Amino acid sequence: CTANEILMRHGVPIAGNFLQQELAIVTGAVDAMVVDVQCIMQSIQTVAECYHTKIITTSPKARITGAAHIEFDEHDALKSAREIVKTAIENFPNRKANVYIPDNETDQIAGFSHETINYLLGGMFRASYRPLNDNIINGRIRGLAGVVGCNNARTKHNEGHVNMVKELIKNDVLVVTTGCNAIACAEAGLLVPEAAKKFAGKGLAEVCETVGIPP
Repeated sequence: CTANEILMRHGVPIAGNFLQQELAIVTGAVDAMVVDVQCIMQSIQTVAECYHTKIITTSPKARITGAAHIEFDEHDALKSAREIVKTAIENFPNRKANVYIPDNETDQIAGFSHETINYLLGGMFRASYRPLNDNIINGRIRGLAGVVGCNNARTKHNEGHVNMVKELIKNDVLVVTTGCNAIACAEAGLLVPEAAKKFAGKGLAEVCETVGIPP
């Protein structure tokens, strides 16, 4: 969820979701990993000790034994950020030669705020939810579903998220998503406008293609 916010507000790409946090460390390219209170595996410190990565906690409610702690001060956020970045820079020389960064990339469109949705549906001068409302009333869109949640280590990675969202959009249900589910959908190619023609039902596809949004 934090990664989604950083992507939306600052354009920083996402490396992965909940069950991929250890894999990020294993690349050998992470000089510092900053965590707060959401969806953090206690095991990441143990994994980090096998590499050069420094784990930095930022909340007094979610400390990890063995990790560094730089408490986030909302009244002086820049000071906290500078200290974290300085820690990462100082740790860079400890990076070993066996660094492997996968070159798999997937395009996505994210960051649909209230203002953005208004603009996409009605333009700069007629921003409105009316096109969405009209297409729900006339039956092209059969409903809206909010889909969120973390991955489950007991199942194939992302399978539950992706299968459910595909079934919803196939039945003309527009999906609003965030968190790990959003990243799973992005990795499956569902967060681009072209996905509407490939995966969505006829009614939803018509609306998405007209407006230019993912289903």
